[in-house]
Amino acid sequence: MNTFKGLLGRWWFWAIAVIVLLPAAWFLSGYIPHKVRMWQVENYRDMAKAGYAEMQQEQEALEAAYRKDTYGGETPEETLELFIEALEAKDYELAAKYFVIEKQEEEKGNLNMSATRGFIDDYLNVLLMRHVVKIGTDGEGSDIEFFNAAGNQVHFGQMILNPFTKKWKIAEL
Repeated sequence: MNTFKGLLGRWWFWAIAVIVLLPAAWFLSGYIPHKVRMWQVENYRDMAKAGYAEMQQEQEALEAAYRKDTYGGETPEETLELFIEALEAKDYELAAKYFVIEKQEEEKGNLNMSATRGFIDDYLNVLLMRHVVKIGTDGEGSDIEFFNAAGNQVHFGQMILNPFTKKWKIAEL
């Protein structure tokens, strides 16, 4: 113990300590934040990889569902007719199947709620109005515009072509 106390009193001990400790402190002041940043980057990368894998699985599941989906018509008009027939038959589950897969559950709920509130007949009246179908230049999308007797547009819808089954699906109506 006395030897250690004796070292503390020597100038060269302090010179060596400063020469060793200052660079060590300088190194650690950069190294520790660098390691923290690297940990954050690795953590972010791992989360991004997991998110990408989850997104990939969802995309594959959605594609598989679209490959199996046979609801819809050969033309946008045919899909609209099938949808109207399902509404007239009060088969809201079938009517919802004419929508794109991502919206089917939501639309089934909306149709059931509209039926409960007595809005289906009004909706059918709009859908039975004169309409114009415009297929996009790519042949995979379609707009449907509904017009009243005065020629004013009162409703609008969009359809897309299922690329796997070649059936037209309602994207928005």
